[in-house]
Amino acid sequence: MAPSIDSYTSPQEVPQTVGNFDLIKRLKLDFTDVTVSKWQSRTTGLTVVHLDYEAPIVNGYFAVATEIFDDTGCPHTLEHLVFMGSEKYPYKGIIDHFANRGFSAGTNAWTDTDNTVYTVSTAGQDGFLQMLPIYVDHILYPTITKSAYVTEVHHIDPEGQDSGVVYSEMQGRENTPGDLMSLRSQTILNPPGSAYRSETGGLMEALRKLTVEQIRDYHGTYYVPHNLCLIVAGKLSSGTDSLLSVVEKQVEPSLIAHGQNKGPKPEGWKRPFLETPSANRPVIAETVKATVEFPEKDESSGELMVNFLGPPPDAFLESQ
Repeated sequence: MAPSIDSYTSPQEVPQTVGNFDLIKRLKLDFTDVTVSKWQSRTTGLTVVHLDYEAPIVNGYFAVATEIFDDTGCPHTLEHLVFMGSEKYPYKGIIDHFANRGFSAGTNAWTDTDNTVYTVSTAGQDGFLQMLPIYVDHILYPTITKSAYVTEVHHIDPEGQDSGVVYSEMQGRENTPGDLMSLRSQTILNPPGSAYRSETGGLMEALRKLTVEQIRDYHGTYYVPHNLCLIVAGKLSSGTDSLLSVVEKQVEPSLIAHGQNKGPKPEGWKRPFLETPSANRPVIAETVKATVEFPEKDESSGELMVNFLGPPPDAFLESQ
């Protein structure tokens, strides 16, 4: 029986390949007992990151780089529709049913400016490893039906009012001081053509015009294995071997069956925010001040927001 990946004491001893997966980097943190390893599939481009440490809870963060150059809210609407059923499990809410059986508090997700992350936490590894293929099926192969779009995104209710889960959420946020100032700062700090200028949650006017076909097209572009990273934090009985085994035996066959075995960088693929116009973030030449008006009964006070561009994430310790 081969030793577990995590049993090796020297980085030089760690296998550089496990099945279809190549080791990209392995790092043992010197300030805490955590070992981080990053793997990528040669076949599908799927990335797997494991943070190995002693803990009773196993946490999963499944991240997709979601870039949008308008305010339609495709990343946000898609986040909601993922939970409405998948190709293998076409039933609303079934993923939470499975999560609860795995001693989980349920699933969740968030949409940020440059990524959408789906989460789940379970007590121990058994429920987590059973949940993983089901969750990935929802992420990569959601049903995205017209009926789900109507209830989750936008429709006109019997009173003739705009409604829908996403629409109502953004209706409660769009004209708040924080959101108004954030959107203005995004347009000031980032040049035209950059996805960092966009409201990824969706503006109400754009949500009213958005179609389910647009969401499906967006999913087909960005929700692909080579743009998905499965981040798993916690203790597994056989270490990283347990995780890679489940991914290779229960996740990758489905990806290959869908023809998504084109490697880490298929022809024509550009990494969001790194190889697109969004990567161009010019230095601010001068201080810019802007006034943002917002509806408020009490006009005796206002709010202040200060923004600045920081260094790249790989150069934050450098002195400029």
